[in-house]
Formats: sequence, structure tokens, C-alpha cells
Amino acid sequence: MNWYKEAQLKKTASITFYIKGYDYPRPMETILDLCYHVAYGLHELNLPIGFQGVEPDGDSWNQATGTINLYVNDETRKNPAKYVDAVNSILKEANCEVGAIIFNTFKDYKAQKMKERDENRLLGSSPEDFYKSVEEDPRYESDELRVIRFPVVRNRNLDEERDEPPEINMSNGNARAVLRPLGFSTDDLISVSELVSKIDQFLSERVGEFDNVPATQDNDPFEGFRNFGLPPDYIIERFQQLRELGEWAQEHGYHQIYGV
Repeated sequence: MNWYKEAQLKKTASITFYIKGYDYPRPMETILDLCYHVAYGLHELNLPIGFQGVEPDGDSWNQATGTINLYVNDETRKNPAKYVDAVNSILKEANCEVGAIIFNTFKDYKAQKMKERDENRLLGSSPEDFYKSVEEDPRYESDELRVIRFPVVRNRNLDEERDEPPEINMSNGNARAVLRPLGFSTDDLISVSELVSKIDQFLSERVGEFDNVPATQDNDPFEGFRNFGLPPDYIIERFQQLRELGEWAQEHGYHQIYGV
């Protein structure tokens, strides 16, 4: 599975809770985050890059450091230095350190793939049809610029302590199960004060010494959760996380949260 499909799958299968009105900083913790940031920055500078013009190199998309590929189109090729300066500036403002920039031509790509083919043949796992298509394509004889690579050698966004709201992510089913006894659904715009109050009420009045309440008793406060296969400890942990999110929102003057 490639990085895009994996990221999309994780997103569509889960719900993250956010504070309404809070201006969340764009995440900068992974190479994929930085690719989004670079693409957005180039768009803001009116520097066209085309579809999928900025992508992570290899499997580094979910790592803090790695290489960002800027694939060259007709506009980039007219003035590559302008794009290099722009990307360098964007990454510098994003608290990242960039190593020596690499300029690869179509001919470079062919040489790389032919070397890769020879190595794979030794291992007995060479996709010959693909390598043959590269070898015979006249485009790959060109010295024309194909991709500009920006190695991010340090990501200082992981060095900083920031006062940001806690992030809570659950599967869709678990989020529905956790919110239901509080009187909310995953589609609601939830009042922070009401959320905190209902969690406190549940934890103090309904749970009590929950470890001493057998699951078979009628007064088991977790009966509904057990039907979803969710243990009491999981529910307690999620309630505490939601309460922390609510407390952070109240301390910073926000009044509602939502899941998406």
C-alpha cells in the first residue's frame, strides 16, 4: 500500500476531535506534513506545480526527516532557481534544515533504474517489463530536468514544547459508543461545559468502584460498552482524554468541540 492510500485509510476509518474556532497550526511533524505545507506555500506564491508536484521520496512520508521531491513541469523548468529559493524559504520558515539539494534529469533516472534492475536480477526479483519500458523510452535519454530533491535533515518542530490542545482520535464505532452515554453523537457540535459536566457526572455517580462491579450485575455502568467489545479501562481513558480537551478549550476561551 502506498503512503497516500495508507494515510487516507487511516483518516476515513477514524474520527478526530477538534475545538471550534481554534486556529490549528498546520502539522509539520512528518515529511508528508511538510509536502502539504510546501505545496500550499508554492500555491500562495503563484508558483504552479501541477497535480502531485510535491511528494515524499520513498517510504519516508511518515518520518520526521527524509526527502521531498519537487517534480518539474514546464513552468518549473523555465526558472528552477526561483522554485528552489521558494521551497528553501518555505522549509526554513517551517523550522526545518535542508541538506544539499539534488537535481536529477531524465537520464539520471534511467541510470538509477538500470542499476536497480541489475541489483534486482541478482536477487531474482526484477520487474523486467517496467525496466524495459524505461530503457527503451527515448525521453530518458534527455538531460532535461525531471525532479528536484530537498533532503530535510532536521525537523525542529519536534524540538519545541507548544501549548496546543490534546489530540484525540478514535475509530468511528468507538467514538459513537463513547459519546452515546453522554447524550452526544459524532455529528454534534458539543458544548464544552456540558461535555465536562456529563463526564464528571458519569465518573462520579455511575462508575464508583467499577472494578468491584461484576459484569453480570444489573447495575453494571459499562454494560452498553461491553456490547461493543470495549473494556471499562478504555472508556475511562477516553472520557479522561475528552475531559482534558474540554478543560483546555475552557482555559483558552473556547466553547465547543466537534469530531470529523
